[in-house]
Amino acid sequence: LMQRLFPPQQKAILIRSGKVEGTGDSVSELGCYGVLVVDGEGKVVFNEYAGLLLRTKFSNVDEGGVASGFATLSSPYLC
Repeated sequence: LMQRLFPPQQKAILIRSGKVEGTGDSVSELGCYGVLVVDGEGKVVFNEYAGLLLRTKFSNVDEGGVASGFATLSSPYLC
């Protein structure tokens, strides 16, 4: 069974196309992507990490898409 996660909230200013979209409590989601190529017999031909995507949205929004306008792309600050 899948269980809904409740990530910590942080204050944020969301910017889209150089303009402030809004400010308030937000949550972020980090997605790690990979590429897997398998031949017709099930043998792994290629299996590699392909990058990451960090998106941030206001905490009161249930929708989640960047393309649909509910989230913005973010850059992680690693310290």
